[in-house]
Amino acid sequence: LTGLALTGANAASTTIGDASIKTGNATSTANVINISNTNAVGGGLTIIPVNAASSTAAIDLRPELATSTGAFAEDYGFPENATTTLIVDNDNRATTTNTVTLVSETGGNDAASSCGDATITTGNAAVAANVVNIMNTNFVGSELIIVTVNQLGDWRDDLVLPGKAFFERFFAVPTSSNGEPVYLPHQLDMTTTNRATVANDVSVRALSGGNDAASAGGTTAITTGRAMASANIQNRVNQNYLGTAPTFSLLVNVAGRWTGSVFSSPPGSTWAYADGRLEVTNRGNGIELGGAVTASDPGTAENSLPYPDRLSTSSTNEALLTNAIEVVAS
Repeated sequence: LTGLALTGANAASTTIGDASIKTGNATSTANVINISNTNAVGGGLTIIPVNAASSTAAIDLRPELATSTGAFAEDYGFPENATTTLIVDNDNRATTTNTVTLVSETGGNDAASSCGDATITTGNAAVAANVVNIMNTNFVGSELIIVTVNQLGDWRDDLVLPGKAFFERFFAVPTSSNGEPVYLPHQLDMTTTNRATVANDVSVRALSGGNDAASAGGTTAITTGRAMASANIQNRVNQNYLGTAPTFSLLVNVAGRWTGSVFSSPPGSTWAYADGRLEVTNRGNGIELGGAVTASDPGTAENSLPYPDRLSTSSTNEALLTNAIEVVAS
């Protein structure tokens, strides 16, 4: 993928008057999303990429998130009164290569005058890329939302998320007939084999020069705009979301100064902002795979859980991922 926004590389030359070059702004953005060998049983995946440029407008994610998923805890899609055995067998192999080049250029100008003034005034150059790779990822009774945002330039407004009610429902954990939270079926058999090779070659450059003004008999002046470059890359490879409460991940890059705040962040979430990067992460009350996995007590009354009584999963995942990303603003 190649994206070019060019207003620079101009030349002006005269022997009898002034030489002047004035360029406009150049903005180039791209969203690259790869979903390979992703399987969902009673759950799913939502990806929301956002590129924004206004310095005085809020980034309101409520409309996108409000319609992002129907797979809440009470609607995972398993039989309502399950007394059966559900067998999920995945064999995934994927190879993905991303080659992304984005260039926004307003510089590289040449103005020359033999007797008059030589002036160059350039606009702003902004470039942003969101790259999300989901490879060999299996969802069984769980949900994942990924939001990536690039804010091009200073930002004096707020990031607005849905209200408390949305997140309470999204992170809700099913309960058994005795009122205890249930993260996994009563009987769980799980086998997972993962192999992955991931190579990231990422170059992000912001340059505001490359201009040349020359005059033999007058004055010279060069005024450059701002150069802003930003890239978000998320790789989720060979992952299994099994019987865990949903996961919400938000990553924001600000190519400038931010003086706003976060409204309605998820209950229990953590967020930090430093060096132009805001990250909000909240994992619900689910059990992280790789830790201690225990069966849940289904209770003594009628089983109305959104899980089968017995769940058997087998996953073999192999992935080769290469990201070659070049983002240049000049």
